[in-house]
Amino acid sequence: MKNRIKLGVFFILTLVLFVFAVTVFGKFKVKGNGYRIFVDYSFIGDLNINGKVAYRGGGIKIGFVDAITINPDGTIRVSLFITDKNVILPEGTRFSIATVGLGLGEKYILASPPNNIASGAPNITPNSIVKGVEPFTLESTLGSIGNVGKDLNLSDIGGAITNFSGIVSVINDIISDNELDINDVIDDLHSTASNISIISTHLANIVQDIDNGNGTIGVALRDESVKTNIVSIISNLTIFSAKVKDNPSVLLFRESRNRR
Repeated sequence: MKNRIKLGVFFILTLVLFVFAVTVFGKFKVKGNGYRIFVDYSFIGDLNINGKVAYRGGGIKIGFVDAITINPDGTIRVSLFITDKNVILPEGTRFSIATVGLGLGEKYILASPPNNIASGAPNITPNSIVKGVEPFTLESTLGSIGNVGKDLNLSDIGGAITNFSGIVSVINDIISDNELDINDVIDDLHSTASNISIISTHLANIVQDIDNGNGTIGVALRDESVKTNIVSIISNLTIFSAKVKDNPSVLLFRESRNRR
């Protein structure tokens, strides 16, 4: 019985020590051989110590938030510890505060180097102080909209609306004064379209009659003798036009007969 009590006490003490170790030592990060960069912000939202530092796109973790302090001027300084000294961040790298998921997850620092890095460009040295990219906030957006509204001149807006109303009034007057002419033009367009439709229908009927051999032209084209005469006429016209081309004087004088 005593052994069971001792075993139970030992198990409870072990569990308490384990929970304590996880709680206390879980706050510490293995820093290795890295270096620090200090980033100043005006607003950091819910960013906390031990938040991760991710490289371009958030897929690779390169460090964590080491400390958060307040500067004498009221800005917030975030100390980033880059855990590997071989990770080089060039000057111009943007340190923005991002959120995991759709704005509901934890905050982290996103380090985004420039897309085009020139050869020999300087890098951010350890313990440098850089300016961070402010996170998006609804309050700052509404404040910006309010500032834009203050900069707008309401009298100018009213004058623009008045001028636009005047232009609309002038257009209405022009339409009213020329309403009859406009209606006549529309009627003419309708009648023209109607005539074109009738003419196209007649032409279609004529073509169909010719194909079917109906009518004078259709019958003529289907008569073999008429076809022969038409071919002969065309042949004679072709010969005559060739002679005129070679000797235009035949139009004024008779063509001399061939000598024997």
